[in-house]
Amino acid sequence: MRVVGYFLGGLFIATMIFMIAGPIVGGVIAFALLFTIQLAKPLEEKPAKDRVAEAYEKYLKERETGS
Repeated sequence: MRVVGYFLGGLFIATMIFMIAGPIVGGVIAFALLFTIQLAKPLEEKPAKDRVAEAYEKYLKERETGS
């Protein structure tokens, strides 16, 4: 009976450790994933409309200055 008690006690302790540490580890992984996605956003290519608008603004500035 003592062996069964040790087994159940160990199982209970291990279960508690996983129940406490699981959400913490999951939260850290989720935060790292979201942080990486946020860092990658500026590296994405701009839409074509923005590039056309920037080129047009550059053209207008060059036209005003005459260069």
